Amino acid sequence: MQKIKRAIVFVFLLAVALVVLLFTMENRQLVHLSLMGKETPDLPLALFVLVVFVVGLIVGFAINWLRSKGLEHKFRKQAKQLDKLRLEQKNSQEKTNLAEVSQS
Repeated sequence: MQKIKRAIVFVFLLAVALVVLLFTMENRQLVHLSLMGKETPDLPLALFVLVVFVVGLIVGFAINWLRSKGLEHKFRKQAKQLDKLRLEQKNSQEKTNLAEVSQS
């Protein structure tokens, strides 16, 4: 099963690499971009697109990482509350047991 998963991942990564290579080869024309009066030097269109793609991946991973840290913090807080409630329940049961023993 592990070998099949590796093979699938390898084929997928190979396909992605092939698509990126084909995209790069097909979009080699030089372009310049301007944003708020600033212009870039003439570079291949594929470079701009790939840079935007990589920046998007980094931003996506960062957002996901921050979200997971928030959920981790929430989980720890709830775990502490659960431990506190379990301790209170245990103490309450002990008091109830002591009361029953003393009444007998």
